[in-house]
Formats: sequence, C-alpha cells, structure tokens
Amino acid sequence: MWKMNHSWTIARVNNKGDLKEAYVAALMAKHQSKLDKLMSVAPGAPAFYSDEIVATFFNNYVYNVTNKAAISGEDIITSSG
Repeated sequence: MWKMNHSWTIARVNNKGDLKEAYVAALMAKHQSKLDKLMSVAPGAPAFYSDEIVATFFNNYVYNVTNKAAISGEDIITSSG
C-alpha cells in the first residue's frame, strides 16, 4: 500500500515467492544504470520511508514476476548468466 498524489494504492501479492523473486531481480539489476529503477528514487526516512520507492519497487519488480523461469526449469534468470 502506498500513497501517491493524495490517493492510496493497494496491491495484493499472491505469495512470498513472488516477493522473493522481485527482491532478487532488484538486487541483480546493474546498479548505477538505467536498469536499476530504485536508484533514481529517494528512500525517505524512517519510520515510513517513501511511498514513491514502494510504488517503484512494486511497478518495476513485483508486477513483472511471472512463472516463465519456473517453466524453463530455473528459479531466477538474469541477463548476466
């Protein structure tokens, strides 16, 4: 759940595996490059951090998780091998 432009957005994630794959995709992105979508967003400060970083993580990583890797026999596929 995150708030952008005075409106709340709520997203549902099917399972923990989807979140794990999204975290790995974010970690394996080439840092300091255009492929790393999180580098351009300010993280904010505790205790709530930034709604923008939550939205960016969901829209660029969680939303893109598919079962394509599982069908091909691998858990995670990256461009670097």
